[in-house]
Amino acid sequence: MPLQFQIAEYVKQCDFAFGYHLVVDFLNINVIDLINKLNIVEFRQSFNLYMEAYGMRIIAIHIVSTSKLIDAFVTILKQILKPKIVERIKLHKSWDELHDILGKEVIPNDFGGYEKSVKDIHDDWVEELSNPGFRQYLREMNSASTDESRRPSNKFSEEYAGVPGTFRVLSVD
Repeated sequence: MPLQFQIAEYVKQCDFAFGYHLVVDFLNINVIDLINKLNIVEFRQSFNLYMEAYGMRIIAIHIVSTSKLIDAFVTILKQILKPKIVERIKLHKSWDELHDILGKEVIPNDFGGYEKSVKDIHDDWVEELSNPGFRQYLREMNSASTDESRRPSNKFSEEYAGVPGTFRVLSVD
């Protein structure tokens, strides 16, 4: 299981947050390469997994970039994400703009904040996700499945309605 999904499992199990600010730093990448290599289907599936399965609420998506091509990336996001989420995309030219919005206390010192470095935060996550208690929890979650023997049968629908299944609207001519 990739690290980002392990973090999502951990947050679901141990933490409670009102919502998340996603910060994406595109200052040192070639946006054209990003757009060319972006797998839209996988990106959409991953984002839906975070939103639907893990119940993560996105407060804002902050994109830091000086490239004028970032608008093309945002256009792709508009096709993938729900309109409500698209409205929460904020473009920034530098980290200083984010310091005013999020505060330096939560921004890693690599980006001018007061928090630990990204490497230290990553190491802390790897250590926490490697502890035996959490590994056991992940094994339990991965082995969870539906007990089909406990599923109610559709005998009522078959006997009285003549057709198995459930219906929201029934229209008879």
